[in-house]
Amino acid sequence: MLAFLLMLIVCSSMLKAQNKFRADFDCKQQQITDSMLFRRFISSDLSFESYKDSLVGFQSAYGKNKQFEGLSQDAALTALSFYPELSDTRIHFKYRPIAWTMNARPAVSNLFHSGEKDNFLVLINNNEGKHKGLSYDSLSFNIQVGFFAHEFAHILEYKEMNDLKAMRFSVRYMLFPNFKKKVERYTDYLATKHRLANPMFERVESVLNNPYASETYKNRIRRFYLSPDEIFCIWLSNTNQGNRLVK
Repeated sequence: MLAFLLMLIVCSSMLKAQNKFRADFDCKQQQITDSMLFRRFISSDLSFESYKDSLVGFQSAYGKNKQFEGLSQDAALTALSFYPELSDTRIHFKYRPIAWTMNARPAVSNLFHSGEKDNFLVLINNNEGKHKGLSYDSLSFNIQVGFFAHEFAHILEYKEMNDLKAMRFSVRYMLFPNFKKKVERYTDYLATKHRLANPMFERVESVLNNPYASETYKNRIRRFYLSPDEIFCIWLSNTNQGNRLVK
């Protein structure tokens, strides 16, 4: 009976949740490689050289309440510069044996308090466990920024949830693949809207074209996330409206 009641609670809130995680864009297939705009888009990637002089300022502006455990701060701080709403958020970055390249989640300690004291984890696969993701340290600066961009968009979503909503979210995410797809596509969309379209594009391309990425990983990206064409389409739509997504 208890299990049945829990399932009713989950299902009753599902429609509301799906409305939130439905990205408001309609992209048609485009021959993006033939576009002059596409060449401009590809040439606008983020490089360490173009940002290294800003990193001291980024540390001051966005490094508050951030803990980096054995990890270079450069790509994370650069991505955070596009998320000023996370400047005071408590985030702990660390390497761990996880199933994918990178993962963001609320800390368990959040169950005992709420609000400004909430903590979030960004875990990076150290490739020392059963699952082997892409080696983070082998990725270009731009692609590293793209991975962080996606995880920071997740944290924005988590910050809006109280404990009950977070538990409902977790159950739906684990049990309902269609809901998971909506969440991940919305998260990609949110990161792209934060002017990080090019790193997001390169992030997906790096997985799909990497010979060391497993087919399971590639299929997960194809099934649940925005495609490179869709990311470019969102960027193009905003460019045409005079709102460039890439710095």
